[in-house]
Amino acid sequence: MKTKVLTVVSAVVCVWLMSSCGYKSKITPIEGSNGYSTYTAVVDGKVLMGVQDAAGVSLCEPRYVDVKYEEGYFSALYPSYEQYDLFDTTGKQVMPEVKKRFCVMQKNALADSLTYYSFTSFDEKTYYLFVNMDNRIVGPKSEMSLYPREHVVVYMEGDKFGALSYDNKELVPLSSELSFATREDVKRVRKNGRTVRDTVKTPVIYANDGKDWQKYSAVTGENLGKLDNKDVELINASDETMYDHVFAVRNK
Repeated sequence: MKTKVLTVVSAVVCVWLMSSCGYKSKITPIEGSNGYSTYTAVVDGKVLMGVQDAAGVSLCEPRYVDVKYEEGYFSALYPSYEQYDLFDTTGKQVMPEVKKRFCVMQKNALADSLTYYSFTSFDEKTYYLFVNMDNRIVGPKSEMSLYPREHVVVYMEGDKFGALSYDNKELVPLSSELSFATREDVKRVRKNGRTVRDTVKTPVIYANDGKDWQKYSAVTGENLGKLDNKDVELINASDETMYDHVFAVRNK
């Protein structure tokens, strides 16, 4: 009991000394941020971090215990160690209405080094992807995985699968199976004022509703009509991916 009393008294004295004797803020450069830094202050008895620019102008008041920078965005951890903020170099928050349980930056070289953050709400049932490309938000869905080679996000709803563009557009109806491929067809096209024969590549999503396969544009979600023999060959050539019942034709 005496030890506990001494600990509490020591903590109180420490806070009193910091506030009464003039606490000196600690300024620390944020790695990779090109001039941004954290600065500290005593808030409710805790030493917390804020973020400032190279001129010393504050982007956000001290309220964090850790701040990291990646590709133009800061992820900052609250003292609870359970909630994050995500904001840009002007201090603008990404979806401030959502309390973020975790906030993970990932980079995928398969999609031209696409940078994106994944985060979930506090109920851990609603997930979002923030694609660092024109500040696009994908979601919310209960489960999502980025398919960077196909430039789509696949999600699950019950035992069905859907596909979203980076613009959060539904590309296919919920389906039992999905298959991704790129069709290559020689067509007559206009080039430099002339009609010529050229190879046209069309990214396609094949969706099986349990009865029949349908064909959709992987860019716009447009239904592309009946399947032909080439479509059947592509579906049969597709291999299983990170999800069971989701397939893709990919170059080795």
